[in-house]
Amino acid sequence: MRLAEMTKDHPSRFARFRAAVGEWGAPPRLLWPLMTALAGLPVAGWRLSVEWFLVIAGVSAVEQFWFAWPRLRARADEVFSWIRNAGYSVAAFYFVAFHTGAAQTFGVTLFGLILFRTLAKDYAHPRRLMVNFIPPVLAIVVVQSGAAAGLLAQHQPLLLITLLASPIAIFGLLRSVRNDLTQYRSRLAAAVTRAEASAREIQDADRIARIAETLAGVGYWSFDVASNASTVSEGVCKIFGVSPLDGPPTVEALMSLYHPDDRRRVDERLAGALAEGAPFAFEARIVLADGEVRHVVCHGATERDGAGAVATVFGALLDVTEAHLRERALSESEARFRMLADHSTDVIVWMTARGDVLYTSPSMTSLGYAPEEVVGRNALEFVHPDDRDLALAIIGGLFTGEPLDETVRRENRFLKADGQYVWLEGKPTIIRDQDGRSTSVVSSFRDVSARHRLEDDLIAARQRAEAAVEAKSEFLANMSHEIRTPLTGIIGFSGLLSEIDRMPPIAATYVRRISASGQALLSVVNDILDFSKLEAGQVELDPHPFDVVQLFEDTMAMVSTQAAAKAIGLRLTIDGEMPRALNADSARLRQILVNLLGNAIKFTDHGSVTVTATHDAARSRLRLAVSDTGCGVPADKLERLFQRFSQVDGSISRSHGGTGLGLSICKTLVELMGGQIGVVSKVGVGSTFEFWVTAPASALGPDALDPAALEPASDMPPSHILVVDDLDVNRELVRAILEATGHSVQEAASGADAVKAALQTRFDLILMDLQMPGMDGYAASKAIRSLASSNQQTPIVALSANVLPEHVDAGAAAGMNGHIGKPIVPEELLGAVARWSGQRVEDAAEEGGVQGRGGL
Repeated sequence: MRLAEMTKDHPSRFARFRAAVGEWGAPPRLLWPLMTALAGLPVAGWRLSVEWFLVIAGVSAVEQFWFAWPRLRARADEVFSWIRNAGYSVAAFYFVAFHTGAAQTFGVTLFGLILFRTLAKDYAHPRRLMVNFIPPVLAIVVVQSGAAAGLLAQHQPLLLITLLASPIAIFGLLRSVRNDLTQYRSRLAAAVTRAEASAREIQDADRIARIAETLAGVGYWSFDVASNASTVSEGVCKIFGVSPLDGPPTVEALMSLYHPDDRRRVDERLAGALAEGAPFAFEARIVLADGEVRHVVCHGATERDGAGAVATVFGALLDVTEAHLRERALSESEARFRMLADHSTDVIVWMTARGDVLYTSPSMTSLGYAPEEVVGRNALEFVHPDDRDLALAIIGGLFTGEPLDETVRRENRFLKADGQYVWLEGKPTIIRDQDGRSTSVVSSFRDVSARHRLEDDLIAARQRAEAAVEAKSEFLANMSHEIRTPLTGIIGFSGLLSEIDRMPPIAATYVRRISASGQALLSVVNDILDFSKLEAGQVELDPHPFDVVQLFEDTMAMVSTQAAAKAIGLRLTIDGEMPRALNADSARLRQILVNLLGNAIKFTDHGSVTVTATHDAARSRLRLAVSDTGCGVPADKLERLFQRFSQVDGSISRSHGGTGLGLSICKTLVELMGGQIGVVSKVGVGSTFEFWVTAPASALGPDALDPAALEPASDMPPSHILVVDDLDVNRELVRAILEATGHSVQEAASGADAVKAALQTRFDLILMDLQMPGMDGYAASKAIRSLASSNQQTPIVALSANVLPEHVDAGAAAGMNGHIGKPIVPEELLGAVARWSGQRVEDAAEEGGVQGRGGL
């Protein structure tokens, strides 16, 4: 009972399986495999025939079971059709290939049945047709190939034509039948589609007609003069608000529903129609029982009898209440629009697609025109000639359907009545007809002349500011060059003096003070240049793998002399888990650390300065802390430390010098490297400046910079070097440094002299000043590189007080291979000589390129 209820209301998988099995049990399913098996009994024997029949029957059973499961039906037909074709193709191949006579004839017939059955079933699905054709076609190809081989073996090649004719004819027939079936299917589908469309159109037309009659509020009535009887339609009853179930309303009852002010006019029109027989029309109001007022329009005519008298009056009544409401709303909307347009300060213009003005608001008087002076004229007459193309493009884009880009200003200059031009900004809106076609455009224009004047002022101010920044940069570059040039002699020669052993103590003291003063002045110049570049956003980081321990040790060595002079201890603590190499801008990292160490030593009179380095591998951060035992910073002045041009002790009696830019530069560089910096300090105890930067662990590659490369090699062979500088003192200083280490030097006082010397003598290295009168260093380098001389591939290293990035880039573009800034550091100079002396430019390029971190 429960199963019956379930199968009655909810078809189950079991029921579907039973239905499928019932289909399998039908005779057509087993008729063909049975006939094929019976045909094979005389030639193949009962065992092979029965086995083949059982396989085909099993495939059919699995197929029907498969179809009982909806989720498995998707590709079941394709799979089992192919398997069934393969089974029949094997049987046909057996009959044709291994037998003659009646068996072979049955095999050929079986091939034809397979092909035609597949074609009839899958002709509308080309891919599936080709797949299901594979088994029989493959079997036919094998049979034909064997037959062809036999004919060739019997020396009867001409019979190959006869052999190939039959399959070609069959396949041609199959193709023709498929084309006929496809065309018939297409015609049948088209006919069915047309029939269904026609039926839907008829149904829709009938339904729409009934709906339209109801929605349109139309009713029909007639009045027979002889019998004094009236007939009204259901539509009339609906308009007058009476029920047709109460019987047909009388003429008197309907006339009583007309508005008292309209009733007499309606009577007169009907009486005139009865008397004269002429057509009539009127519009009147109807007052329903609930007080609702409706507006109706009536059109009527008369029909005369044989004697020419009016026999019948009939008419059509149309409810136009909604049209009246729309008309009144439109009238009110127009009144509001005119009120807004008449009182708007913006100029509202309505014009056609050609630009002809149809309407303009009274605010046109603000431009000196009366509205009637503009209406009828083309709007482009008032547009500045230089702006007409833009105005035409805007209007054309609107009418072609291009979307409005709200970010684009639709502005042009408009001619006022007094001959002056003002800037107007437009906000256009397309007007479309009932069919959606663009017919005209309404635009409101606002005077934006004041905004344009402000923008012009801002542009001029920005240009002045940019010029001022450029002038400041040029001034700083010139001042840097002019200061560095004499500092080259001061620092260089004081350094040479300090190396003289038998110098009076007082003289040695003066030399040290001269050197210290020069270094202090150089630090000020470097701080100002760094600050200027950071402020202008011209600093770009150069992250690369570097040796961490080597960087810290070299940095500590740079300040060790300062610390020793004050008897201050220097300590370096590196975390044991610190990677050997990190990836960051080592030069900027060294600059930050040197600045913090210099400050710590400067403000510490006794005790020590300690650098602590740790690495957070999870966050890829390098954390450094510089702690001192100096005087400390008051809590109320800590916030001033990282401000530019700011110092804790700003009084005239302050005991420590400086520009007040060092910590500001450090803060900017740290943030540029993705980190943060801070300070903790206590007066009388000391301060700790701590910062972190992004620095993931890395590995030192084979091209990593070797710090020893900057050190002059003790066994370096002497080189012949050309020194180019327009100042005698600079050439003398470089000569003294180089000749002290065994090198030979030739001098050139200008770029022209350098080119001349390069044509005459072969050099191992050329040290080139950049800023010289006449031919500068850039032009001289280009000339040397372009001349066919022995120095065309000689390394050229800039030796100049021009140290800004643009100077370095310009040197590289001119063919230089390196850059040494002035004042000259002997170690850096000798390191460059060791790096480049004796090489050729093409050799250096083969070793890894001339533009490494040690070059430009």
